[in-house]
Amino acid sequence: MADRQPGKNRDGKDRKGRPAGRDGDRRHFSRSGGGPSRPRSDRGSAEGRGRAPRADGKPSGAAPGSRIKDHRSAGANAPADGRAPRFGRDGDKRTRGEGARFGGAKRRFDDRKPSDGSRENGAKRGFSGRGEKRDDKRGFSNRGDRRGFAGKDRREGAEGGFKGRSDRGEKGFERTARSDRSPSNRPDRAGRSLDGGSAKPRRFDGAKGKAASKDRVKKAFVPRNKKAFNERQIARLVDDTAGIYRGELDPKLGQRTKIAPGRNTREKLEELREVEREKRAGEKKGGGPDTNEDGTVRFYKNAASPARLAALQVTRIVRMREAYAQEVIETVVDSSDMSEADRAFATLLSLGVVSTYGVLDEVINRALDRPADAFSDVRDALRISTYELIFLGKQPHAAIDQGVELVRAISPSAHGLGNAILHRIERMRGEFPFGDPNTDIDALARVYAFPKWMTRRLVEDMGAKDAATFLRVSNDPAPLFIAVNALKATDGEVIEAFSACDAALTPVLVNGTAVAGCFHVSNPRVLVEGAIARLFEDGKILVSDASAQLIASRVLGDEKPASVLEVGAGRGTKTILIQSDAQRRFGSQVDLTSLDLHEFKVGLLRDRARAYGADLSDALVGNATRLETVLGDRTFATVFVDAPCSGLGTLRRHPEIRWRINKENIDAVGETSFAMLCSAAEHVEEGGRLVFSTCTVTYDENTGMVKRFLESPAGSRFALAPIDGAPCISTKLDEGSPDAHFAACFVRKG
Repeated sequence: MADRQPGKNRDGKDRKGRPAGRDGDRRHFSRSGGGPSRPRSDRGSAEGRGRAPRADGKPSGAAPGSRIKDHRSAGANAPADGRAPRFGRDGDKRTRGEGARFGGAKRRFDDRKPSDGSRENGAKRGFSGRGEKRDDKRGFSNRGDRRGFAGKDRREGAEGGFKGRSDRGEKGFERTARSDRSPSNRPDRAGRSLDGGSAKPRRFDGAKGKAASKDRVKKAFVPRNKKAFNERQIARLVDDTAGIYRGELDPKLGQRTKIAPGRNTREKLEELREVEREKRAGEKKGGGPDTNEDGTVRFYKNAASPARLAALQVTRIVRMREAYAQEVIETVVDSSDMSEADRAFATLLSLGVVSTYGVLDEVINRALDRPADAFSDVRDALRISTYELIFLGKQPHAAIDQGVELVRAISPSAHGLGNAILHRIERMRGEFPFGDPNTDIDALARVYAFPKWMTRRLVEDMGAKDAATFLRVSNDPAPLFIAVNALKATDGEVIEAFSACDAALTPVLVNGTAVAGCFHVSNPRVLVEGAIARLFEDGKILVSDASAQLIASRVLGDEKPASVLEVGAGRGTKTILIQSDAQRRFGSQVDLTSLDLHEFKVGLLRDRARAYGADLSDALVGNATRLETVLGDRTFATVFVDAPCSGLGTLRRHPEIRWRINKENIDAVGETSFAMLCSAAEHVEEGGRLVFSTCTVTYDENTGMVKRFLESPAGSRFALAPIDGAPCISTKLDEGSPDAHFAACFVRKG
């Protein structure tokens, strides 16, 4: 080593592979000032550069400003020209433990003139002449207590460091004895630190500064390029001592994630964090409520009114189970021991909240800095009071106070948040619906609590005036209609029973047409009377909308058909109505076969038909879009298709529907209806009737479906037949009117 010239490799070339002579050769080094380079002899002198001479009086071999590092210890004395020493504290011997670490393999030194005898504070080259810490990430202190290069720890053999050996002399470090070391005279970066010491080994597991354990450090790894570095990372992840790799490398975190390859890391991690936040919130004192087996909640201590607590039970079950509100109300509210007034108020709140669900959430979100702050259970309570403030116009103090108590009942720790939100909502309710409903469709949707996309579609299909009426009336209470089952009772018998209970029955007209056996009940509470309840138990009456009764009475036509197929029978309400109409008009029932996709509905159909005295030739389970798999080549004189639809015509009875469907649902159910209609057409006799009905109001599901069927190959053999002198039955929604239904009749050409 003594015979080698500094800056030269074993083969006599410099680090870049260029020939380098011993004497008189001129080599160029980077200078911050950009001036001409000088001969090595000029720049290597201690006096010319202000560097401390070696202990033996000879100048250091490394050229100043070059990237070739001098790893030999500097002299103990300061330069004779009065300049501050370039490295270490003034007058101190630059040993490895006390001196400053070099800035890196690619960092260069400059020869800027020092100001006031020392380096400038926070110099950009990463060294401080006065021993002060750098304030940027690349800098470090010459006191050796930053970034794991503390001289004291290394001298005492700290983990990842070393001890100076006496047989190595004053240098205090040992060189790596590797047979395959680089031909460069630079120290191996993986084996030693840049100031000559042994570098602290690092694991390539993405955690910066985390040293591997001693028993794992066998051989340092020098990444030659990015590809090699990545391969090393992956190899480390599948090491025997590492856990199973189940994800991808996160370039931001540099560690294994819980994300499967191909997924969006940030979005998935945010979802996981949301779940964790909700879980932690539920684990807090007064967190998530306990739930009974029937879905009701065991509330915490609170001062909320019984009606509001019952409404909270109903709306929570509807949300969690996606159930129909009317059915839950019968279980929770009607069967409770509350007063009649409380039951009525609980019903009003329950139906109001589920019908305005989306708008209430929008208002609550406007009152929150972060919508995720209010979890689902807390929102259930907030929606009730928000509905009272926005749509019922209740006094603020009562609505807010009761709202806070509802939040306390479901989550005691969140009552403060609930109080703040409700006060914000009270202040902003003067701005609702956040626009002019006469010119802004979005504001119109908020006024009547409809999804914005649905409001736009209704305006396009029905016109602005009819759409506005439909939106408004959809929020009214649904009128109550009953049907007299001619199989077991007469109209006079039923009218007399209601009169005995001081309840009047009114005959019903739908689109100016009388519906036989259909009556409007002015006082719905009469249904709980004993005499009326017995009529239901005996199968003499049933509840059915007047529009549905009208369509069922038009299925059979003017003459009694030889056979009838009902597709999409469901719970069998129209099945009973069809047989009742046949008994009323023809004196006997028809040969009726019913079919539905779900077996449990077919079982319920059989039970109800038996209870009401309706005869069934057969009750089948099958796919209505492929009737040939169930019926073979059988044909019928009349085929009635009660098609699936969006159900928008029944929103007064099922207000939650509007927030459960979307545009894609309507398009998908339209395709199913068309397939059912085409399949049913193959099982209609020549000259037979094909009746199609829905309970919705959209163009694509009604008139558009009729047009599409007639233009299809399956419908080319059919002609549209009038019903009651009109091309079709289309009932409009109005105050006190029946639901909106649609029906059309086709006759197969001979």
